[in-house]
Amino acid sequence: MSEQSTHLYLVLIETSGNQVFIFSTNKLRENVGASEATYRACSQWVLEAVTGMTGRHIWSEDSEALSNNILNSQLNPLIEASESNLVEVIVAASGKAILITRKLEQAQKIIEKVTLRALIESPGLDVCGAIEAFEWDGEIKLSEASRRLHQKFEVVRSLRPSPEMRFLRLPIVEDCRTSGLPAATLEADPDNRQIPRSAASLSKREWSRKAFDERLPKLLKDTTFKFAKSADKTLDEDSESRWLAVIHADGNGLGQIFINLEQHIEGDQHDNRNYIQQFRAFSLALDVCTRQAFIEALSVFPSEKRQPLRLVPLVLGGDDLTVICDAQYALAFTQKFLQAFEQATQASAVIGKIAANAFGISPGKLSACAGIAIVKPHFPFSTAYQLAEELTQSAKVVKEVVKRSEQTVPCSAIDFHILYDTHGTRLEAIREKLTLKAERTCLYNRPYVVSATENIMQMVGEKEELRKWLDEHHWSKLERRVMALRRTDEEAHRVLPNSQMHTLREGLFIGRNGADAQYALIRKRYEQKGINEIASTDNPESLFWQDSITQHSVTGLLDAMDAAEFWTLEQLAVDIEEAV
Repeated sequence: MSEQSTHLYLVLIETSGNQVFIFSTNKLRENVGASEATYRACSQWVLEAVTGMTGRHIWSEDSEALSNNILNSQLNPLIEASESNLVEVIVAASGKAILITRKLEQAQKIIEKVTLRALIESPGLDVCGAIEAFEWDGEIKLSEASRRLHQKFEVVRSLRPSPEMRFLRLPIVEDCRTSGLPAATLEADPDNRQIPRSAASLSKREWSRKAFDERLPKLLKDTTFKFAKSADKTLDEDSESRWLAVIHADGNGLGQIFINLEQHIEGDQHDNRNYIQQFRAFSLALDVCTRQAFIEALSVFPSEKRQPLRLVPLVLGGDDLTVICDAQYALAFTQKFLQAFEQATQASAVIGKIAANAFGISPGKLSACAGIAIVKPHFPFSTAYQLAEELTQSAKVVKEVVKRSEQTVPCSAIDFHILYDTHGTRLEAIREKLTLKAERTCLYNRPYVVSATENIMQMVGEKEELRKWLDEHHWSKLERRVMALRRTDEEAHRVLPNSQMHTLREGLFIGRNGADAQYALIRKRYEQKGINEIASTDNPESLFWQDSITQHSVTGLLDAMDAAEFWTLEQLAVDIEEAV
């Protein structure tokens, strides 16, 4: 690269407010369409804008082919080449794209094309871009330019008007039936009734057709799966209890890895080309691992529940996953996904090396935490997602607990809640009702760790307090209590009667002494039928034990009773077989 051509421009294009945009209506079709528009904005639209300048076609509907195209130096040449119109794509994924251009005008034109297309094809989607100049051979390396670019992006985004400002209500117009935004037209429904629709709702419905017809089928290369196209079809019609689950999963520690990536990569940390290659390879590999884990987790659905599949993905990319599914399979799916995600990242050479350097462990791998909000079918998706997100953050308490010399190590966990009472939907209010402050007692033991305890102890080192906490909060303990509650006799009657268990449940709110007194009344009667398995592991005469970290008294009975109704028969059979 000549001295005259060392001045380059790093470009960031990113969507904002994605969850508000996706969950602003309670129509699954519009949720899927909003997610599809978010995905295409920083992938297809960005790459097609680049094609308009370079003539090289990188975009592909197939995610695997798209990854290969971005890695192809013929389709995506190195910025060090001498072509004056050169643009190099570093990443172009759902919600985020990073490019390098030679000229400021090129960077500005790409941002202009993408944001204008968003206004036309997806009203309501918030997309903006930022540009940071740097010199390829200068003192400020690409990693530092990237940090400055992200800081600049936050400033640019904060100064822009909200997308809601695009939908003014003067003159007064009728509200859209689904979004509440000003209606742009009338659309006939199947009964030929004229329904007011906003421009945003119309575009989301159009994008949903492209998602279901074009991209999602390519995700499911196995033809035994077919996504449902409505929330009703995600429910099992034969099920006595019809509940939907909103599941949100998010990787642990990925933000810090990306911010300080140059410290964790192999080779010369100050070489810009090495940084680009490692950043790109890590991002693409992460996307592949998430998709692999998602596909593997679908195996929890029995063959007769796969057409249509009782699940629809709304966000699937990077380290993020958001799905809506039949609650009967939510716990099994989430556990399988988290375990498969750990295995896939450990098997990835690129991710394994960077994770090993970042966490100081070998073999290197990543982990994730998930929240599951189980609600009735017509409960607002936006509120259910907010609860799922709060549950995910609750599950991430494991990052603070599982440490080695203040360094977080990979550990996956799940928190969940079944929303029986819709008066309080914030997790803080929900958990406050389940806490007896006067006696420092929590009537729940969530979250639950799904990573193998021995693997964690090998990374952290033997610590009695930590081992005890992991043992108390491990998924296997929840399984044990659920199996005890679900066990039946030869006549298919539960050996621990529901009436007795609900009496114990009500007794929990009296306090430790009252609950244990009620438990003592029936314990001898059901001791041979496994009632001790719902009690404390160390003391079968009590439903409570002391949490080794918080020092609060806790119980796992309420967790197991909530989960028992959403533990599939297939999952229960596997648990029993493994226990035997």
